Amino acid sequence: MTAVDHTPIYASLAARLSDPPTSHAAAPPVSKVWQIQSRIFSILEAHGPCTHDEIRDWYLLAHGYGRGSSPASIRTRTSELHELGGVRAVDRNGVTPSGRSATRWDVHR
Repeated sequence: MTAVDHTPIYASLAARLSDPPTSHAAAPPVSKVWQIQSRIFSILEAHGPCTHDEIRDWYLLAHGYGRGSSPASIRTRTSELHELGGVRAVDRNGVTPSGRSATRWDVHR
């Protein structure tokens, strides 16, 4: 039986090969990416399904502001978890702060 690889996406590369050197220099360390992914996964296990905004609210409550807490970072790390198959889009029943519909995410069970 072959072992399943659960290594988070971008484990060996924090920026795409086609990205300029500045993107590679600005990319977070892989260990930080893993940490944020793990925190998002834990948030969804405890509070899901959640929109990106709700995930960020829970993230800030538990971990405060800092690198990885921006809305863009939360969306990116959630997308990576989705690509890995650990997180799934549940529905579009969420609501953004401006009142628009939003995808709700949850742990893929």
